Amino acid sequence: MIEQPFFTPIYDFIAPRIASGRVALLGDAASNARPHMGFGVSKADCDAQALADALRDHDNIDSALAAYDRVRQPIGETIVKHSRKLGTYMGVDLQTEEDRTMHALLQDPRAMIDWIAVPNFLDTYR
Repeated sequence: MIEQPFFTPIYDFIAPRIASGRVALLGDAASNARPHMGFGVSKADCDAQALADALRDHDNIDSALAAYDRVRQPIGETIVKHSRKLGTYMGVDLQTEEDRTMHALLQDPRAMIDWIAVPNFLDTYR
């Protein structure tokens, strides 16, 4: 037991663009999902691979970065949206009826496992 409890706020972030000029954002800099996703390293790795592929497949950096942005920004946004859905479990700041419905659903441990262990969860948002 700790003598003085502490609270750490949890934020998520979605960049509307992850490439601009000659700058490309990867990993948490591009989008940062809530920690319960446990997806940071995998996302950063996939971002890096997508950037390398775009640079390999395009004749100039500008078109490569534009292609990277088109492919990876929506994926980062989807990961954050899924993390927000899972975060409704805690019942904090439930602003919409969808949030409240999801919160109620996730109170059942079986439903929680179904939503956490969604194979290829990115495909469910397409």
